[in-house]
Amino acid sequence: MKDLSNQDLSNQNFDNQDLSHANFSNSNLSGATFNNADLSFANLSNANSSWANLSNAMLYRANLSGADLTGADLTGAILNSANLSDANLNSADLTGAYLTGAILNSANLSFANLSNADLNSANLSDAILRGANLNSVDLNSVILNNDKKQERDAIVALKSEIARLRIDLVAALARLQT
Repeated sequence: MKDLSNQDLSNQNFDNQDLSHANFSNSNLSGATFNNADLSFANLSNANSSWANLSNAMLYRANLSGADLTGADLTGAILNSANLSDANLNSADLTGAYLTGAILNSANLSFANLSNADLNSANLSDAILRGANLNSVDLNSVILNNDKKQERDAIVALKSEIARLRIDLVAALARLQT
């Protein structure tokens, strides 16, 4: 297991590397790229991964608890059974990501793009979803708590998405009329 904890690895290129079981805890990974990297079972807890590119990365059962993933690109990433408790995913792009069984307790998903993400059996207890894009996301099997604030956040996110779709529809109708 590679021990890369407590390191400044900002803007480093880890594309296509096998980093399974690596320890990146408390490291600065801001702006780093991990395209198609294997980070299965890796420890990225409390790491600063803001604006990192983890597109199509394998993060199966990775520990990202408390990680800062603000603005990170996680498109197509495989995060099945990953621990993202208390992670900051504000404005992160999780389009088409696989989060089956992922733990997102108290995660901040404000303004995150979760369109077409697979959240089957994901745990979103106390997660913040304000402004999140939930387009084409099936929330039926998602684990939520009964917290009224979370319900309000989810409703606000859905209303925001409906408003965006209405604007797109009006614009499309206007183009058809010209």
